[in-house]
Amino acid sequence: MLPEHVGRRAFLVLPGLLGGSALLAGLLSRSQVGTAVGYVLGGACWSFEYPVLVTLVSTYAPHRFGRILALVEVVSGVAGWH
Repeated sequence: MLPEHVGRRAFLVLPGLLGGSALLAGLLSRSQVGTAVGYVLGGACWSFEYPVLVTLVSTYAPHRFGRILALVEVVSGVAGWH
């Protein structure tokens, strides 16, 4: 919904930074409530990134959309797998 080239990349990066900061602040508070609130705020911020990523890939590289989306899914799956 953002205009072309205005804020799209920032909107892709900033929620991750804000979400990571919220989660880290919650963990560093060493309280159960702080950790839970940080986790929820972090998750809410991170939920904004995926739709923007899909929009950017489909706009700038429509012929590579499937390959890029598959790569993102594999990397995020491997990074989250312990």
